[in-house]
Amino acid sequence: MCAEHSPLYAILSSRAGEDAAVLALATERQPGQSPVNLLFASVQYLLLGGADHALAAYYPSVGGDRSPSTGRVPARTDQ
Repeated sequence: MCAEHSPLYAILSSRAGEDAAVLALATERQPGQSPVNLLFASVQYLLLGGADHALAAYYPSVGGDRSPSTGRVPARTDQ
């Protein structure tokens, strides 16, 4: 369903599942909280707060206009 409504979130979801650090963060949640929703909300929060990250290019809410249609978006900048 995610792929139908948000190609960006579909790509990020699949990439997050491959990243040990992100998976470890996902375990630090309250019962009943969706780790995927927390991930996306956290990214949005940080970008809206001015975080300088390549993902901002994909978020219209912070001025981004890039399409994730290529299937490749930057997951981490420290690699």
